[in-house]
Amino acid sequence: MSVSKALQFMDKKDLECAICLSRFEQPKTLECMHTYCLQCIQKWVEMHGKMECPTCGQEHDLTKEDLKKLASNTMISQLLEYVIKTEDQTPTKCSFCDNQPAYHCSTCQHYLCGGQCIKQHKMVQFTRDHPLYTLDLKEQDDQPINCQVHCKSHLEFYCSDCKKSACKQCEHILTCYQEQHKVIPMSMSVDDFNNDTSEFIKLAHGIQNKLSEKLEFIAKNKSVLKSQLKLSRTAIEIQENKLIKKVKEKSKELILDLEKRYKEKEDDIDCKFKDIDSKKTQVNNLMTTVTKMNTPEQRETFGSHKTTINAVKDKVLNADFDKSFLKINITPNFIPCTHLDELLNNEGIGKITTVDMTYEVAGEDRAITVTKGQPFSVKVSNLSASNACQLDATLINSSGEESATEVEYNRNGDYKVKGRCNGEGDWQMQITT
Repeated sequence: MSVSKALQFMDKKDLECAICLSRFEQPKTLECMHTYCLQCIQKWVEMHGKMECPTCGQEHDLTKEDLKKLASNTMISQLLEYVIKTEDQTPTKCSFCDNQPAYHCSTCQHYLCGGQCIKQHKMVQFTRDHPLYTLDLKEQDDQPINCQVHCKSHLEFYCSDCKKSACKQCEHILTCYQEQHKVIPMSMSVDDFNNDTSEFIKLAHGIQNKLSEKLEFIAKNKSVLKSQLKLSRTAIEIQENKLIKKVKEKSKELILDLEKRYKEKEDDIDCKFKDIDSKKTQVNNLMTTVTKMNTPEQRETFGSHKTTINAVKDKVLNADFDKSFLKINITPNFIPCTHLDELLNNEGIGKITTVDMTYEVAGEDRAITVTKGQPFSVKVSNLSASNACQLDATLINSSGEESATEVEYNRNGDYKVKGRCNGEGDWQMQITT
């Protein structure tokens, strides 16, 4: 398919990498036929050891040599080359009038405004089927916007009741005055709209950061889950080697139980990951759309987007949203049997249990105030009151500096964390098992 033909079906998202959410750089296609930036694939392999396609989930074992042999996506590269060239050469005026260009015809090589010029282009028989590329409309700093009807007249008024802009030649502005509508200068309307969109972007950034933190949290816990799977499997095999052949069937049952629990947990984590990722994509799409808005006529569309972002905010910034991640810490764990001779016929060589690695700091200790270097002590409880685990607690400040602590186990699932802050400011305590 030629670039011209591809433009007819192209969405700008087709030129964005699903990993970094930016335009492709050196687009490479995996065996599953999904395309990503070469650098994104390399980073993924370095972090996880293998490439798991974010789109379809298929795993790819890629060595350094395999990365060099990945096929380039020629069509995307050609489209990128066309888009970059078109955007770099975009003039300040339409090829046929003084309005800002909104489209580019790859056949005629003309830049067309979104008013009468594009309508005329689509009406003429010889040009109506030409593929068009939608340009990103940029704000013209300190430059007035021309009226779509009276091309050479600047927009000077905006009616809040009719939600329409107008120049001095527009007849409907007289009607607005006669009906005592709220008519304000165009510059004031643009400023108000820009302030609203700025607040929207600020809110979207906050939600996006929150979602990124959750995605990172899920990814870390999935890695811990896989590590725990390997440790439990090794423990089972060591225990199995100490026993005679008749216990091997029991060992296999335990491994199947472990795999089943692991699969259920992995499915739960993947489900949460996809949910967070979809919300992050939704927020990113809304940010991209709102960033491109620059006229008050789009206020109604902006209102719809603002309703959507507020709905996402209510879900993401809600306290229940964080609580849904507490159970991610629950991982399968193998506990060997210490009385094999007595329990072999009943329980086999051991059993698989799920350890709840969720802990809670005592209410009065969740936020404490101490001076620099002053020792402190906080109480931590295991919410499941299960077997005691060895905890490690580290203090981290906003600059990333760490301060070590000492952990004491007081039985009954209670722990006491002691330490002191070696600097001024707010410190967060990170507890790991």
